[in-house]
Amino acid sequence: MKGRHSLLDRSVRAAAPIFPILERAVGRGFLWTPGSLPLVAMKDGDDLWIADSSSPICLSHSRFAQLLIALSKRHGAGTAYHDALGQSVVMGSPQVRPEAGWMSALRLPMAIYIPSTVSQLIYCDYFAKKKTLSDWLKKEKRKIAFLSFEESEGSVARRLVKDWKASVLILESRGVILQAETPHLLSEAMEAWWVFERRFCQQFGYGLLGSVMAGASPLLTPLASVTYFAHAQILQERMGRIVEVEDGNTRLKANAFRFDPPAAQAFMAQRLLQMSSSALKPLPTQKPEGRSESID
Repeated sequence: MKGRHSLLDRSVRAAAPIFPILERAVGRGFLWTPGSLPLVAMKDGDDLWIADSSSPICLSHSRFAQLLIALSKRHGAGTAYHDALGQSVVMGSPQVRPEAGWMSALRLPMAIYIPSTVSQLIYCDYFAKKKTLSDWLKKEKRKIAFLSFEESEGSVARRLVKDWKASVLILESRGVILQAETPHLLSEAMEAWWVFERRFCQQFGYGLLGSVMAGASPLLTPLASVTYFAHAQILQERMGRIVEVEDGNTRLKANAFRFDPPAAQAFMAQRLLQMSSSALKPLPTQKPEGRSESID
């Protein structure tokens, strides 16, 4: 019982810095919650505390690393990764979001994963307009690592280890990870990133998304549905219930946000991306080889 009470006490301490950050991230609206919530993580010795709701989960950082290596020898990378996450839980639900493993691989003790909509345009433009965007990022004094869409979360975690110098990591089809030394610095980094995304939209001609970030209500154009976010793939059936289809084009039903808010948010964010950039490629049925680079 003493050990259990000790864990509960640590859970209370962990929640103190985590949840204010999480609350502010969620408060930014659907461009940061497009069908999936941000995830905040904090390392405390061997404990990795993660939360995206009211109940934090504690993982053993060292046990996860050991299990990932051991299980990878017997199973595929994806299966080993998910099994290692579940078996390394010290407290809380064994149903752990895959992003938790990415947090384990990071250098700094505090991190937040945000399924940011604008981050996908930054990723796309880095490769489509590499010199222009690279020069602008240097003026902004931003060090960003760009990670391609990977077939398994395990390979993403291994890739993150190589990019520890970057305080910002943009993951294709997923979002952005910010890391910092303390909760206060992470909160500041998160607020600065929101401002940075707005400046990016203004600088590179994404006025529609910039206006939405400023509080405008977007008017969505009926188009054929596409999927940009990996997490949105599991929402396909739910999104199908909240849209109307006419001549192959889809639009949200009037009650979509009341009926299924996460699915409606995922649909709206992806439709805004579709309207903003023809260069942004939807997720293919079979993923080709991606690209991964970092700016030092």
